[in-house]
Amino acid sequence: MIRKFLLLLASVLLAAGIASADTVIGVVSDAMCGVKHLKSTTEDQTCVKRCGDVGEELMVVGPGDKMYRTEQQAKLKGFEGKRVKVTGKFEPMANDMNMTITSVELAPAAGDSKSGSGDK
Repeated sequence: MIRKFLLLLASVLLAAGIASADTVIGVVSDAMCGVKHLKSTTEDQTCVKRCGDVGEELMVVGPGDKMYRTEQQAKLKGFEGKRVKVTGKFEPMANDMNMTITSVELAPAAGDSKSGSGDK
């Protein structure tokens, strides 16, 4: 009986965590260049990759040039200078947002700049 209750509780908590995930679409840039690479050209991608390779913080620049920072740098590797869709938990952090990333994938080149349950 206790095992069934714990299994039910875990399922409810997992479903609540999935339901509260937000999504933002933006461009992976680096802390030094910030909004400079929003066009996502080959040159932008090369620059962001170089900066990331020497230890510059990678982040996502989202709608309204909002900076989305994360300690999960490895999850942004391979997406340098590219338009991405990031799903996870977003929390205010001074003027920026802090992300705990659930998933990152390439986003379409055009369309909505943001979707999700929260106003990011």
